[in-house]
Formats: sequence, structure tokens, C-alpha cells
Amino acid sequence: NDVSGNYNGTASNVTYVKSGYTGRNNDGTVESQVSANQDAGFSIVKFTANSTTPTVGHGLTNSIPDLIIVKATSFSDSWFVNSSFLTNRTDKALRFNQNSAEETNSGFWNNIAPTSTTFSLGNGIAVSGSSYIAYCWHSVDKYSKIGSYVGNNSSNPIDVGFEPAWVMAKGTDSSSWLIMDSTRGANEQLYANSSDGQYTDSGNSFSATGFTMKSNGNWNASGVTYIYMAFAVPLT
Repeated sequence: NDVSGNYNGTASNVTYVKSGYTGRNNDGTVESQVSANQDAGFSIVKFTANSTTPTVGHGLTNSIPDLIIVKATSFSDSWFVNSSFLTNRTDKALRFNQNSAEETNSGFWNNIAPTSTTFSLGNGIAVSGSSYIAYCWHSVDKYSKIGSYVGNNSSNPIDVGFEPAWVMAKGTDSSSWLIMDSTRGANEQLYANSSDGQYTDSGNSFSATGFTMKSNGNWNASGVTYIYMAFAVPLT
């Protein structure tokens, strides 16, 4: 269709999404509206579910998202997080608005892992006719890193390949979503799932190649897997 709704017909040989622009994406079973920055490995996806098991085009051409955050916008529900570093991303999820451990439900992602073109929702998240927003990322060398580390209850350096400006980390057990940044310093912490103010907790640090979690911190418990996102200090 054109923008006025005229000339309805079957599309052929049409590219709906151009890198860096908002456009229609029909890679999935439901049409999505996508704004994607391929260089930054990030896309914003808006869609309306056409069933309880839709697949949705994410616009990160030829790249499987390392992390996806999905939120219903037409009714109250959690922020659901899918990560390639969970135990199994086809039926595991974390909730961005909670400090709970990873949950298992085949209805989260319809038992389907994200692909280089789409991600899938199941009836644990999708409600037919309801609208959603999704944020998708994949790692970009020397710019961003989505990964995981295992806590050791000792000084724990995590190498991401660059100096981080911003880090968010969450244990697959019950811990908050920790946010640290280089402007405030690694000792000043915010929690994405909480309305609390800034909390000072000394011992964590940034380096030229990554960040270090302190020995007795809540994000370094021995044997616990933590997922994280890190973004680089801008080049000057």
C-alpha cells in the first residue's frame, strides 16, 4: 500500500527497510515497523501481534540479536528479556522490571531461538491484537559487547576488548539489574528494576579493556552466571 492506502496489492521485489531508517519489515509472520542502525548493532521494533505465536522481523540484517527486550504497550505486563547467554534462549527469560532469577516457559519464545532476520514470541508473552515494542542488540567489535561471566567471589576482571563507558549486568539468579557508567564512576550504582536512588558501593572498577567486579559483590557470587551489556567510551 502507499501511505494513503491506495494501490493495494501484493508486494514483489520491494526492500522495506534501509539501514538507519524506519520502514516496514515483513520477514516474520507479522509486519513490523523497524528503525535499525546496522553499524551500531541496534534496532527498535514496533508491531502488533497477529496471533499468540508471531514471528517478528528485527531488521538486524544477517545478524542474530544477542539480547532482546520486549514490552507490551497496550496492556500492563513485564519487560521480557531474551539473551543468547541464558541457559537456553528458546524457553528462558529474565524480567527487566524484577530482580528474579531466569524463568522457564515454552510460551515465552514459542521454543524458537532468534534468527538473523526474526525473533518469535509465544502465548506467555503475545496476546493477539496487542501492540509491542522490542529493542534488539548484537555485539559490535570495539563498540559493544553482550556477554556473560561466571562469578568467583574474588576479584573478577571481565575483558570486553575496549574501555567501557556503560555496563549493565544481571545474575541469572535473584539479583538486580546493575548499571555502572564511567561518568559517575564504577562505585556509583543504579538498578534498572528499582526506583531507588543512586547507591555507592566501592570495589568495582573500569579498565582500558573491560571492567572488574569486586570479591564480595552481589554481582560476583561464586558459580553464578551473569549476563551483561557493555558500550565503549566514544573515540575522540
